[in-house]
Amino acid sequence: MSKMFDRKVIDKATEENIVYTLDDVIDGVEIEIAPMRQLGEGRWDKKLKQQLVDLSEADNYEEAKDEWKATGNCWWGYPDDPRRTPPDWMANQHIGHCLCGHIVYYHFEIENTVNGHKDVVGSDHIHAFMIVRAVSEEFGVDVNAVTERMIQQWLAVRVKGMINDAWWYANGDEFHDIFEEIKELDLRINVTTHPNKKYWDRELRQFRPVTYLRKRGSGKGAMRQLASIVWRWNHPDNSRRQIDTRGWPNAKLWKDMNLFSARLEDHIETDEKLKKAIDDRLEYIDKLDRSSRMRIAESYKRSEEAGKFSEQCVLFDIPEFNHKAKRVDRKDELFLLSLHHKIMTSTPDRIVFTPRDMDKLKEVMERINQPLATQEDLTELRRLKKIFRERNMGSRIRVPRIAYQVTIQQRIENLTRRIERDIEDEENQRGRYHPDNRGRYFANFRNV
Repeated sequence: MSKMFDRKVIDKATEENIVYTLDDVIDGVEIEIAPMRQLGEGRWDKKLKQQLVDLSEADNYEEAKDEWKATGNCWWGYPDDPRRTPPDWMANQHIGHCLCGHIVYYHFEIENTVNGHKDVVGSDHIHAFMIVRAVSEEFGVDVNAVTERMIQQWLAVRVKGMINDAWWYANGDEFHDIFEEIKELDLRINVTTHPNKKYWDRELRQFRPVTYLRKRGSGKGAMRQLASIVWRWNHPDNSRRQIDTRGWPNAKLWKDMNLFSARLEDHIETDEKLKKAIDDRLEYIDKLDRSSRMRIAESYKRSEEAGKFSEQCVLFDIPEFNHKAKRVDRKDELFLLSLHHKIMTSTPDRIVFTPRDMDKLKEVMERINQPLATQEDLTELRRLKKIFRERNMGSRIRVPRIAYQVTIQQRIENLTRRIERDIEDEENQRGRYHPDNRGRYFANFRNV
């Protein structure tokens, strides 16, 4: 693993011009090359100062340093690596070592503008004073007008391509193997579901939720939800895909790819469950078609409309209903009448009914199929209505046209609470032992 330099890690989202170093790109860390204005007093800095003086016309460092400038040539490579061929300008240079003698991977060419001598330094020693003259000549500005931003732009242009080559050299084969392994699963697993939108699936004959590739991850740790890898790397709809904007994956994408690959068995299991659900649905539809033929034939015997409605219900896998049934109240009857028309006018290419209609139909069918109120429930409700009127608590208690048991029992519970509360309020106002409160109303209420 390559050496990491002690430099400040910066956030790509907050910086426009970022330069990446090979020493940490291989490890997946993005670091800014911040050239120092002056050499320090460390071991390697002292050696570089001496070397610069020995190769300059001046006999002291302060004057000698002004003779040097960066040429703009840069190359990365390892000593004696048969896979990396140095460029011509590196032919007579010390590959793998800075002018100071330190081991390096990046090689930046510098030139003495007085005697023409050329040499190479590493990323630690490509100092600002060497770049300033090159920037001044390239941009046509005075040396004193060169800013840090100009220096970083100069470095970014020259280093980015080198880092791109370096990253692919170190990780290219592994990247391609992982990406080919996970790309299809990523498009099915790393998705997010729209909370409301649905679409009609003709093959499965049902509304299915609309899904999108996940653009932003969430959670922490190994079980977190990842943003889509394909979306970030090379999806054609992503104008900021990294294959074009960077040329190699950033540290987060590379880390997420390795995490997704490590959990590949879990993702395959999840994908198989999704496929099984689809297979089960297709098997159900096949059985539905075969088992509904006789029912459709019986419906056609009743009328042409009834037969067509049965066919439509089978086609869209909707439970068949009778909107004119006696157990349907007026509100539900209007809904079923409207839905009947929508189903009859729908085609596989043009669905008129909506997911909300299907949810409402389920509620209505559950209500229609629930039991009616018993005679005991109705008797109790009439008794409570009588007490209600005697106590002058109101004159009208609405009873639905269709007396479902759950509805009547709710009315009984509500009336009971209101009568008990009224009796309690009367006691508090007149006193518990008042002659008129000796249990007369309690007796009537409890039917004692």
